[in-house]
Amino acid sequence: LESIACNNCGAPLVVPDNANFMTCAHCDTQLAVKRTADARFTEAIDDLRERVEHLTLQNDLEALDREWAIEKESFMVSGKDGSRRLPTKVGSVTGGVVIAVFGLIWSAGAMAIATTATRFNDGIGSVATCFPLFGLLLILLGIATSVSAYHKADNYSAAHRRYKRRRREILKKMHRG
Repeated sequence: LESIACNNCGAPLVVPDNANFMTCAHCDTQLAVKRTADARFTEAIDDLRERVEHLTLQNDLEALDREWAIEKESFMVSGKDGSRRLPTKVGSVTGGVVIAVFGLIWSAGAMAIATTATRFNDGIGSVATCFPLFGLLLILLGIATSVSAYHKADNYSAAHRRYKRRRREILKKMHRG
C-alpha cells in the first residue's frame, strides 16, 4: 500500500501498489494514480477528460481549416494575368455583360459592313454576312461564361457559410469547456 494525497481536496489516501484509478473517499473525485521514479501523485480524471476533449476540438478545428483551404482552392478562378482569385457574383455578371456587349458591337459593325458590301455588290458581300455570326457566338459565350461563373460564386458562398458555421460550432464547444 502507498500513501498519496488527493490532488483535489488534499485528503490522505491509501492506495494499493497496482491501482491506477480510484475515487477519493472524502470528495468523491475520480483520480488517476501516477507514478514516476521520483514521485507518486494523483490527478483528477475530469481534468484529463477536459484536456483530451479540448485537444480533440483543437484537432477538429485544425482539420476543418485544412479541409477548407483545399476546398477553397477548388473554387479559385484564373485572371488574365495568371493570378488566382475567388469568384464573385458581381464579377461574374459584369464579365458576362462585357463579353455580350462586345458581341453586340461586333455584330452591329459586321452587319453594317455586310450590308454596305452587298449594296455595292462588292465580291465580299457573301463572306461578310458570316461575320455577324461571330458576334452572336461572343454573346452566347458571354452568357454561358457568366452563368457558369455565377454558379461557381454561388457554390463558393454556400460552402464558405457551411465552413464558418462548422467553425463556430467547434469554437463554441471549446469555450464551453
